Amino acid sequence: MFSGIKTGNNEAFLRFWFEVTYTSICLNPQIKDESSLKWRFYNKGGGYKKWYGGYENVINFANNGKEIKDKIDKNTYRLRDPQNYYKEAIIWPLIGDVRFSARIMPSCVLSDVASNTIFTDNQYLLAFMNSVVFNEAIKYINSTVSYPIDSVENVPFILDNNDSIRDKTLVNVDISKKDWDSFETSWDFKKHPLI
Repeated sequence: MFSGIKTGNNEAFLRFWFEVTYTSICLNPQIKDESSLKWRFYNKGGGYKKWYGGYENVINFANNGKEIKDKIDKNTYRLRDPQNYYKEAIIWPLIGDVRFSARIMPSCVLSDVASNTIFTDNQYLLAFMNSVVFNEAIKYINSTVSYPIDSVENVPFILDNNDSIRDKTLVNVDISKKDWDSFETSWDFKKHPLI
């Protein structure tokens, strides 16, 4: 499990993705030609959102956050270990709603300190985290709307790679992604579904 990046000054280093020139956003951080681009997709946590979505921000992360390192006191920012960057994961907001929710984070997105992360693509775990059972269990472990890593980690879980649950989870992720991408706030927006 992983707690994300802390810039030390979000006002200076974060933008909505539509506030910057799209050609300055690194769409695929694995491609060397794109590594010098200034902006990376970024998840700030968001509120209640199951399965997929909530990705609206970018972070100034050219040269692995060099500008953050140069302008912010090293006791203020937290960039984490680079081996934890750009991996598909399950994420949930640190501060949530009265209901817990988890979703898939694509590998092109970095996560904020307000977004906790489990590096796995296990659909069974994602289904469990979005279940009524998980929501009831976490209420007993942590009665607030804050969902730190240790509270989530303490929810009892038996891993079962049930194909039926995995398939239904993938369908839910796909439906949620299509719903998210049907709005102009999504970077994958193509056209409104009614057109």
